[in-house]
Amino acid sequence: MVTGIHMTPIEKGRFLLEPDTALDPSDPDRLITEILGELQKKNTRVIFYDLSRTPVIDTIYYEWLCLLAKSCSAAAITMTVIRMPPTAACSLASHMKSSPPFACALDTQSPPLNV
Repeated sequence: MVTGIHMTPIEKGRFLLEPDTALDPSDPDRLITEILGELQKKNTRVIFYDLSRTPVIDTIYYEWLCLLAKSCSAAAITMTVIRMPPTAACSLASHMKSSPPFACALDTQSPPLNV
């Protein structure tokens, strides 16, 4: 179990990651090691990172999302952020200088869009 993230299998090779208020993205190395360890044990190929409870994406959180997506990619796992509220989308856009290393989608059933 990773502190601050609830991980739910949604079908073979696909997981839903739901961060909660205990998530501390200021220590990404520890979190990524724990998350990737769990995902690799379960032969995960796709993760959906649920942003529905994230009202604003600041610089630290944006860097966390990018680092997680790049680490997942190195482990042959694709990452799509889903259920992003409008306030989070606006703040995300303010941090982007190029396309992020993750895709975005409305939910787990929608096709991912590269930003």
